[in-house]
Amino acid sequence: MCSAITGAQKREVNMLIRNLFASVGAVAFVVGAVLGCGVAVAQDAGTNWQAERAQLQATVDQRVDQLLAQKVTKQMVAQFLKFPWPVLQPKERKDEVVKRVEQQIEKEVTVKFPAAKREEFKKEAAELYRVYKEGEEVPEFQLGRPGANTIVPKGRLYAVTEQRVKVGGRWLIVEDLSDDMKARFFEEKSAEAIERYVRRQNINYDQEIEEFKKEELKTRLPKAFVAAGYCPRGRENATSTNPDKWLSRFDAVEMIYAARRKQLEAQISPAISREVFEAAGYEFVRENKQWMPKNEAAAFRAKLAAEEAAKKAAAGPDLDIFGGGAGQPEGPMGEGSGAPSKPALKEEDIFDN
Repeated sequence: MCSAITGAQKREVNMLIRNLFASVGAVAFVVGAVLGCGVAVAQDAGTNWQAERAQLQATVDQRVDQLLAQKVTKQMVAQFLKFPWPVLQPKERKDEVVKRVEQQIEKEVTVKFPAAKREEFKKEAAELYRVYKEGEEVPEFQLGRPGANTIVPKGRLYAVTEQRVKVGGRWLIVEDLSDDMKARFFEEKSAEAIERYVRRQNINYDQEIEEFKKEELKTRLPKAFVAAGYCPRGRENATSTNPDKWLSRFDAVEMIYAARRKQLEAQISPAISREVFEAAGYEFVRENKQWMPKNEAAAFRAKLAAEEAAKKAAAGPDLDIFGGGAGQPEGPMGEGSGAPSKPALKEEDIFDN
């Protein structure tokens, strides 16, 4: 058994252990630095490879453009859409097309629905609700109340008072008359009925005009859009009168051409890039998503590995050898695993045994 040591000796031993691990970290750091310098030297020695890569990329771009020019053109898109070539910008804006068609319809409205018709409504109302004169023959009519004996036969008008009206040999209570019949016996009621009739006829007339305009616009506007150089945004909008559902043929060709070109470029560009760069001795480095010469790629990966090793070395191991500190493992045998834990290592366990 070793003899007991003093506190100063214990501190000296721990210092030696720490220095040992620190030396390991220093070695890893030096290795990383050397490898890093090696990469830097390699890059300095081949500073022209970036320029070469740019030239290779220009070659790729040129070949891609040449192939795309053969595969898709704006004229091909126009033919596919059945547009006459060349496709030019419209001479009228969409709002101008709408305004022009609406003005054409308004001109037809003035002919088909003349304002003089409204004067006829007044004449019709004046005749329908003309007040009967005493002694004038009143045609048969029906009272405005429910019940029996509501039919009043044809007869002469003999008297009109505020409460009663006498037609033929029958006295009628004014309250039993309908509004239309009251208008035939009283001037004020006649004026109200005439105004009501004219207003109702004008409303119906306006509705008829609006319906005509709506139907004409629905028929004419889509055709006008097409004639002006526009196309619907999808077949479901071919009869739409909403300008937002239409775009110019020129824009349609440009949009579809750009989309198709982008689609083809995504399909052919990787293969051409691989062919050009691999023929020049390059490889694709996934870590930085770039093409690099093979030696540069190897140096780059070595640098990454050295940097990772340096980070791990700088972090260092758990140096608390006397227990009770950070670094307690949490694995299957660590804290919280349910397994019985071993007592912490004590100074006496190292020097006394």
